This record gives sequence, structure tokens and C-alpha cells, in this order.
Amino acid sequence: MIDIHSHVIPFVDDGSGSLENSLKMLKTAEENGVTDMVCTPHYRRSFFETPKETLIENFELLKRYNDTSVRLYLGQEIAFDKGVYKLLEENKLLTFNGTKYVLLEFHYVDYVDVSGVVFEFKLRGFKPIIAHIERYEYLSEADIEELYFGGALIQVNASSLKLGSHYRAKVKKLLKKNLVHFIASDVHTGRNYEMEKAYRFVRKKYGEDRADALFFKNAAAIIK
Repeated sequence: MIDIHSHVIPFVDDGSGSLENSLKMLKTAEENGVTDMVCTPHYRRSFFETPKETLIENFELLKRYNDTSVRLYLGQEIAFDKGVYKLLEENKLLTFNGTKYVLLEFHYVDYVDVSGVVFEFKLRGFKPIIAHIERYEYLSEADIEELYFGGALIQVNASSLKLGSHYRAKVKKLLKKNLVHFIASDVHTGRNYEMEKAYRFVRKKYGEDRADALFFKNAAAIIK
């Protein structure tokens, strides 16, 4: 499996406060069957504004001490505001492994014109991936369908499929309508790693080909 959304780099956001914790998270990912992981530390104005150079430095530290078989790539989870266009164009924020793919996060409750943002990103030459789309309360299934067919790539969290999750029913509806491109962990220290359980659920419910696309093939295409 390939995990395209994770917070495992130490000391840069709310994901991991130590190298030891980061290495434990990588070991758990390996035990879940993950072969590749995109590290996506937060950018969120006034909260997480770690300079790109520091992100790269700490990413290289993690790679140096990584004693698992998990291959690591660098990206960023970017909380949208109007200033991020300029920051991306000035190369101050990170795309996926140096490509044009950008992982975008939006406000969970307050309305954002996500469709308009996607259009603007595409106009500027970027390829937007919407992080954990199930969390945005103002996006209906029809809105998500419009985004999907409008060229946005859609990611949901593996943990949203576990029993008892507030988002489980919504994610199952999106999967039934084939409106998801990626399932990823969004792992932080202290959160259970749910990738293997989610993969087994999707494979049983929707078949092996669909599971392979959501957990491997689609992600492999964007990190190359």
C-alpha cells in the first residue's frame, strides 16, 4: 500500500514530537503493509508555518534513521487561504515529491467555495487533491460528485471506515458511487493506524481491483 497523507516527520507540526515516535509510526505502517509513504506536514497560517528548509531538514533526518522498508517522499498538507497561491508559486510550500500535485485542506464547518478553489489551482497549473473530504460539513454528495468530475482528486481517511466513526456512512456512500481516488491514514502520534483494516474492508465490499486502485495504483501514479 501507498499512504499519501501522514504526519510522521518529527518536530514540525502536531504529528510527532520526537524521532522515536516517528520511527514507531513507520514501523506500524510497515506492519500494516505500507511500502511507500508521502510525509505531508501541515501548513496552516498562524498555526503551522515551519519553513520549507526546516521541513526538508527534518525529513532527511527521518530518512537517515528509518530502519523500515517504507520508502519516504515529501509533500505538505496545505490549509487553504488566498495567500497559498503566491506561496506555492514562490516555491515556499511543498507539492508531492516535486510534482504539480498539491494536498489541500479546508475549513471543516465554515463554507468554502471548494469548486472555485479547485478551478483556480488548475488554472495555475497545479493538480489539487482534497484531503479527508468527508470532514467538510457543507459539501454534499452532489458537491463532491461535481468536484470529482471537475478534476479534483479525492482522498478519504482510513479511520473514517472504522465502526463507530462519525464519517463512516458518508465515506461508504462515496465509495459506492466511485467518487474516491485515495484512502490514506492522516496518521498522527496517538492515532491508531487503520490502513490494513480499511484495505480488508474495501477489498471484501468492492473487490480486489478497487482496493488496489484506492490503496496503491492511484497513489503510485502521482508520486512518480
